[in-house]
Amino acid sequence: MLNPYITDRPLTDGDIFFGREDYFTWLLRDLEAGRRLFLLFGMPFIGKTSFTNQLDTFFRDRFAVRHVTLEAGGEQRVMPMWALLTGLAEALEQEPPDRETFEAQGVSYAHDYVRALADQDVLNDYLVCFDQALASRLVPGSDWERDLLALQSALERLSGLAVLMVVQGPPSEAHNPALADISQQVMGPFDEEEVSSALMFPVRGALAYDLDVIYQVYRYSGGNPYFVQLFGEIIFRRRQDAGWVGKSEADDVLPEVLERAGGYFSSLWAGCGPEEKLTLSAMTEMWGYHGVASAEDVVKYVRKLGVRVPLQDVASAYETLRVRGIVQELGGKSFRVMAQLFGYWVKEHTTTLGTLREIRKYRRVRLARTSAFSGRRVDWVGVGLWALAAVLVFAVAYVWQSRQRNETWGLGGQPVAASTPGPERGPTAALPAVETGVAPGTIVYEAKDGPEGRSEIWAMRSDGSDPLRLSGGEWHDTAPVWSPDGRRIAFVSDRDGNREIYVMNADGKEPRNVSQNAADDWTPTWSPDGQSLAFASFRDGNWELYTMRADGSEQTRLTESPSADYAPAWSPSGDLLAFVSDRDGNLEIYTLNPLDGSGLRRFTDHPATDQAPAWSPDGEELAWESYRDDNMEIYVADRDGENAQPLTRDAYADDRGPAWSPWGDRIAYYSNAQGGWDIMTLDLETGSRSNLTGSQALESAPNWGP
Repeated sequence: MLNPYITDRPLTDGDIFFGREDYFTWLLRDLEAGRRLFLLFGMPFIGKTSFTNQLDTFFRDRFAVRHVTLEAGGEQRVMPMWALLTGLAEALEQEPPDRETFEAQGVSYAHDYVRALADQDVLNDYLVCFDQALASRLVPGSDWERDLLALQSALERLSGLAVLMVVQGPPSEAHNPALADISQQVMGPFDEEEVSSALMFPVRGALAYDLDVIYQVYRYSGGNPYFVQLFGEIIFRRRQDAGWVGKSEADDVLPEVLERAGGYFSSLWAGCGPEEKLTLSAMTEMWGYHGVASAEDVVKYVRKLGVRVPLQDVASAYETLRVRGIVQELGGKSFRVMAQLFGYWVKEHTTTLGTLREIRKYRRVRLARTSAFSGRRVDWVGVGLWALAAVLVFAVAYVWQSRQRNETWGLGGQPVAASTPGPERGPTAALPAVETGVAPGTIVYEAKDGPEGRSEIWAMRSDGSDPLRLSGGEWHDTAPVWSPDGRRIAFVSDRDGNREIYVMNADGKEPRNVSQNAADDWTPTWSPDGQSLAFASFRDGNWELYTMRADGSEQTRLTESPSADYAPAWSPSGDLLAFVSDRDGNLEIYTLNPLDGSGLRRFTDHPATDQAPAWSPDGEELAWESYRDDNMEIYVADRDGENAQPLTRDAYADDRGPAWSPWGDRIAYYSNAQGGWDIMTLDLETGSRSNLTGSQALESAPNWGP
């Protein structure tokens, strides 16, 4: 199969095209209402030309569509009406206007020329698309303003000709209220559903995408169609032979995407003013903010570097960046870079201090350096008492560590080896009671060293201690889940060439392929009695839910829908299976009967993405991850879907993959709140959070066992 993703040219009407229904509707509605001049604004690479190339097909029975490309040079600048008239003549295959007469008569000649076309009966519902007009040329008082208004006046008298001007740049570059009566639209990025279609449909049946990849590409690209196609083209080249795309693939190809998009990012950066450059540098550099910051955050950060920047300058920079589509405004007057790709590029190619040195506009401030002891008398008695306390704390800690090493202490104050060694640590070993100071339960999860690493299964105590690798090799092992009795772990592996469901012992030994199908199988979950597994499979050409016995026998299909159904979660009572589906247009959570697939019910109903359901141990609540706050947060609701509320509230991070403790008092999840992906826990009573891993590795998909 040839690579279906196109990155070196606009799409034509012979290519696969997705989305943009709102823009087709806008044109058709206003044409039928008698409007005859249209302006379509958009930043470079947003898909304007690709859209107009589809109009031939869309309007096939209504309008004859013709295309004219305006030159970016002289004709746009000095004689826009001449460029428009010659373009019309070219599109309609008519005699071009007379240059000498045009220069003598000006705008009146344009009216006469257009009326002459009508008199010759050559206008028969034509839509002429002029591409590559520049928004910066449409400023008040410009020749373009004058000539567009003249063209609008001429077109109003005709019924068989309409003109669509495709304008590069945002309307803010024109700031022209005189053009307000012309029908206008601003083309923005894809939404997540359009990104999903653009990535998955061209390779349907040949390459199966992990749904997490769709989400990652959407976040990295900001929905920009060109970046989406870049991701698709590179991923296809790498994964075509494997037949599936794992959730790490978006991270794996990120360096190549950044390199390929570098030229565009360089031009985007060059078009930013000093304040915009400073704001972008600071917001992508502030550790822990994940590219999200308010104007106040930027001002405080720059001040720490020794430079005072007025708040109004940063606020104005944010507004300019927003109208250019470079940043997106969130709640609380905070912003983030629309395409994380550009944020990464900025972070790689500049620093805030470097930007400050480049613009040399703002005054440096003197950072006060004060001693903690200045102006104070030293209380030597207090110092001595604190020193004594420190010694006592050190001694207690040392004795405690000796106890943890199974040492005893003799009368002489020296450690003595214990008579018997402690039990060997392993995932199946009996866990100590709560009073020993080690939290009960074991969390199994997946981890890899970095974007290029292989995913492996690990286990650790639920306080983060004693991490133990359970799998590893030249393959990816992902999505581990404990069996209810804690003796086995189901997981996904591609060690046989495609993703299959495996079951291994709790110590990582004796892995067995239980799904054994040529198509991808994914997202396993155990039945409450540990006798069966539910999972998602691509064997029918799309993701459907299946069940099977734990040994792989009696594989039964539960769902039958053209949509994607995946990520099942079996309720503790065994009567419901929660899962994720886009059958109603976006990713929502549903429930059904796990015995026969009956009783389908929609659990969530929100335009944002909802996925990764997880039942509480008593079955009375369901947790999941949701994008409804413009970042991923963990939500929880009652069994009937009522009383939905967020459990995590971190605007600067994504919190994903909830997993309840067996006792229902805490939830484990993975988060990038502290830079990389780490396993976190949330105490549901106190609200306190703990980072269990805190390493340079990328950890995800926790599952809490007994």
